[in-house]
Amino acid sequence: MTDPGRRGKTPGAVDVRFIAGSKARAGSHLPPPAAASSPRRKRTRHDSGSKLDGVVLEDTRDWFAQDDDGNVWYFGENTTLVDRGLPVDLSGTWTAGIDGAQAGIVMEAHPALGDFYRQEFLLGEAEDLAEVTGLDESVTVPFGAFDHCLKTTESAPIAPGDVSDKFYVAGVGNLLTVEPNGDRSELVQITKEVP
Repeated sequence: MTDPGRRGKTPGAVDVRFIAGSKARAGSHLPPPAAASSPRRKRTRHDSGSKLDGVVLEDTRDWFAQDDDGNVWYFGENTTLVDRGLPVDLSGTWTAGIDGAQAGIVMEAHPALGDFYRQEFLLGEAEDLAEVTGLDESVTVPFGAFDHCLKTTESAPIAPGDVSDKFYVAGVGNLLTVEPNGDRSELVQITKEVP
């Protein structure tokens, strides 16, 4: 099967693990640990992080689910900042349905230029917003070269001026994030964990 936006390389391998899960619904508050099965949709845990000279600085687990219309919902993240191998800060951690946190859409099924939406919400902790700013971008990352990519510009009222561009492609998800200072987080690898 070929992804419509993909050029060139075959899948290589950010660590994406597929976990049996349930369908997401608008307004639902399904925390990631809940387990209900769905034959048509899977919930996904995305493990990522950042390193400097091979040393882990941040370890993050995100939870996503796709609804029947094709929208990808974001249900929370467990973020750990690490110093000398020890966890030192969990700020930014949230789970939909706990302490007023709400799921948001991270990728629309049918995006249009100018669409603006909330990706996550926990007052004072997780308030990311996205605007669709491109529908036919080309992106090259270590994982491969892709055409027809979605570009969103993301911001958060709790971090004024912290605006990043993210690029997504159908069948894969987030390929690239470009921070305001030009730093790039690029998709390197996807691996599937068998439960």
